[in-house]
Amino acid sequence: MSNTTSLVIEKGAGSATAATIASGVALKHLQLDVERLIDAYELDVICHSCNTLHKCAIGWLRVHSTMDCENCHSSIVLRTSLMNEEMRRVARQLRKLREQLSEMIGRAAGILRQ
Repeated sequence: MSNTTSLVIEKGAGSATAATIASGVALKHLQLDVERLIDAYELDVICHSCNTLHKCAIGWLRVHSTMDCENCHSSIVLRTSLMNEEMRRVARQLRKLREQLSEMIGRAAGILRQ
C-alpha cells in the first residue's frame, strides 16, 4: 500500500474513504505502469539487406527514424506505416488491458466500501 493511503487510514478515515483513495492511487499507478509497459515493449525490426532481426523498444522507435544494422551496417528506415500500425496495435491491446484492470479495481473498491 502506498504511503499516502497508509497515512489516510492511520488518521482514522472510514473504510469507504480509504477504499476510494486506495483505488484512486492504484488506478494512477496502473496508468503509469501501462504507459511504461508500452514504451518497453519490443518489436521486431528486420534489416531488408541481410534479414537480421533486431529487437527495439517502442519508446526507442518513437524517437528514432533510422537505425544501422549491427550485422551489415545498412541503414534501416523505421516508422514505416507497417511499424506504426504494429505500435498502435500493441498500445491498443495494453490500454484495453488497463481498462479491464481499472474496472476490476473499481469493483473491488466498491466491495470494500460495503
